[in-house]
Amino acid sequence: MLGAAFIWLACRNVDTGRIFSIISKADMLYVLAALAIFLFTQAMRAERWRVLLSSGGKEYDFFGIFKIFWLGVFANYIFPARLGEFSRPALMKKIYKASFTNVLGIVVVERLFDLFGQIILFIFVSFFVPLPAYIRSAGYLIAGLLSFAVFFLILMKLNLPFVESLICKILKGFPEFKERLLRMLRSFVDGLKIIDGPVKFAKVLFYTMSSWLVSAVTIMFAVKSMGIELKEPYISGCFMQVVISLALVIPPPPGFIGTFHYFCKESLKYYGVNDEISFSFAVLFHGIQLLIVTFLGFVFLISYGLGFKNLMSSESESS
Repeated sequence: MLGAAFIWLACRNVDTGRIFSIISKADMLYVLAALAIFLFTQAMRAERWRVLLSSGGKEYDFFGIFKIFWLGVFANYIFPARLGEFSRPALMKKIYKASFTNVLGIVVVERLFDLFGQIILFIFVSFFVPLPAYIRSAGYLIAGLLSFAVFFLILMKLNLPFVESLICKILKGFPEFKERLLRMLRSFVDGLKIIDGPVKFAKVLFYTMSSWLVSAVTIMFAVKSMGIELKEPYISGCFMQVVISLALVIPPPPGFIGTFHYFCKESLKYYGVNDEISFSFAVLFHGIQLLIVTFLGFVFLISYGLGFKNLMSSESESS
């Protein structure tokens, strides 16, 4: 329903019959360049996740982690509300025999770094582009969410007994569920103990900021493929990245359909691009990502001998 609502908003004032005619005129050289940069951005994010996973002397090979990372991206295009994030812990348990809750804790930390990266990108763009009121409000909301999440995680890490006693009081009448939740919570907190030094923190921060800044180049090339000429192309790409990133904060429909298209269209309309061109760009930009994510997702699933049900289940094992 959310996706349908945003698709309706995105399609307003658009002659949808002209969309594919407009897209067919795109410069394929720029489209391929955008695709290459998108792959490079995902490789940086996969390396960041590999760095986060590598602790206590345990190291993982990049390609193996890249495949699981990509399958997590693929799962987020299938399941709504970013439920695909649970696929990475499930796959790590099956393939590397890692603890599901430990890896889930690492995924949470990774998401917090992304929120921090979004805030820094907001601040960077604000020096060059006067941000609309709704963008500023969204930035404050993201900063608030990040602050609350960091506070709660620090509380769990520094005073786990207090959190446990609180859970015991709340779930006093459900002893079996309480014990299971406490075991999961302790394992989850162990997964948060991954930033074990300034060097590792610096690496994770570097990959976070680099991936956000390089992703703007993807947008820049995709915009050029449509023959749209914007003043200060890279800064415009950064601004569009800021707006599009709002689609990642809202619990998205499968494939980010609707939310992605609406915010992508609005980011171009800010520069005076008409509705049909803006929406056509959104369809093209979403489409090239969807195609490569789906294609490689199937390839990596087949390479592990897995099916869709294995993306979210940690019960069966694979070698």
